[in-house]
Amino acid sequence: MLIITGLGRSGTSFIAEIFHNLSYEMGEYNPQIDAGFENPEITAINKLILSGDWWNTEAEQAKMREVAEKYYVAKDPRFMITLGTWLKSGVKIDGAIHCKRNLTHIVDSSTRTHAGLMALWYGNEFLCQEMMAATIEYLFVTLCEQNYIPIYPLWYSESLKHWSYLTRYLELFKVTEEQFREVWINTIRRKESEC
Repeated sequence: MLIITGLGRSGTSFIAEIFHNLSYEMGEYNPQIDAGFENPEITAINKLILSGDWWNTEAEQAKMREVAEKYYVAKDPRFMITLGTWLKSGVKIDGAIHCKRNLTHIVDSSTRTHAGLMALWYGNEFLCQEMMAATIEYLFVTLCEQNYIPIYPLWYSESLKHWSYLTRYLELFKVTEEQFREVWINTIRRKESEC
């Protein structure tokens, strides 16, 4: 399974929407928070892991493997924290699209869409936010490297500027450059029409 992840509001939904528009099963879009495209089975497992209600029994590990085998690609920012549990369960992660965005922009976006969620999650000081974000990203990248999982870093700001920025990873989307260009343009148009 290919995963799309990154800190919340880092562009994961934009990349997942491109996969969705290419007919991959990604989950639904939530216009209220301008995010989504997360598979309910995947997010349910990730929420259980984070809540402490996941005990990593053989039955739960088998369920994780079963769910992962259904999907070519899955998006969830929670993978930044839960990836280790997926790996311990024997799930094969073929690669990680790691969406990146300037932390100031993440905080601004989160403040607009989640009314203070970032303050609750990261604390009220920007320094605390930077340290938490850097720690999460460092641990995620280290885990990928230790498990030989290819990482495909994508900067959200560059992804929005021109479709060609994303073509360096065209093989992940499994389409021609022309097909990708058309889908990218349609995805950008939807975003622009909402502004």
